[in-house]
Amino acid sequence: MKFQLFVPSTKAQKNRAYMLETDSRMAKYSGRGLILSFFAYVVCISFGQYVEIAPKTAIINGAGLLFLTLFRAYFLYRFEALYARGPSAWRNWYFFASFVGAAWWSVIMVSLTLTLGMTAETPIMWLYTLVFGSSVANVFAPYR
Repeated sequence: MKFQLFVPSTKAQKNRAYMLETDSRMAKYSGRGLILSFFAYVVCISFGQYVEIAPKTAIINGAGLLFLTLFRAYFLYRFEALYARGPSAWRNWYFFASFVGAAWWSVIMVSLTLTLGMTAETPIMWLYTLVFGSSVANVFAPYR
């Protein structure tokens, strides 16, 4: 038995046309979030104190974020080709990549907060995280 992060349980979730529309919308709007998150981090290290206080940590966090952003972007920008081969496989890989990306963003936020406390750019990054999290909640709403 293969592992699945999403198992359709309702009639609407088993409707292929509905799921294609939902997944297409998720792929379309998630790309903006990837770019915004990476941009927010770049602005943070460019104009803040984080890179001055902890340069190695800032570079490692940025490199990890760039790698995971590109990994997730692969599934978004190749959506049509990958989805056509297997919607369930695409969904599982994209959810996995999103979970790993969220975990890495958590690492960034923890290291930023432990390094700077709630000064400098930390409150701005936390505010961005809250706004971003609440804005993507509607994208993942059809999934449990």
